[in-house]
Amino acid sequence: MIEIGSTLFTVLVVIIAVWLIIEVVKLRHKLIAVLIIGLLLFTYFSFTGVIDNNDVEINSFSDFFDAGKIYFNWLTTLFNNIKIITTHAISLDWLGNNSINKTELNSTIDSIKPKK
Repeated sequence: MIEIGSTLFTVLVVIIAVWLIIEVVKLRHKLIAVLIIGLLLFTYFSFTGVIDNNDVEINSFSDFFDAGKIYFNWLTTLFNNIKIITTHAISLDWLGNNSINKTELNSTIDSIKPKK
């Protein structure tokens, strides 16, 4: 009886392990699908928003190319702004012992701004 019990336990553990592995793979595929859908929605809404704000009409391929230039310029500015905010957040004194003054803040922002 002990052999049947331990064999049954081993089989149940293997079945549960295989089931968990399959569920993890499904979850990973679902997560990737959700991320792709989110990226597509972000791209669509941000592209249409940027084009509408800049009054660009797309009537030809060259207009679409120009709209793409405007959109990628907007994306570059967005990521540069995120970089500036992140750099500033990292440089803050999170313990609250010291506060940064405005001249230090302005010099920090000026040093990380892209040169034009």
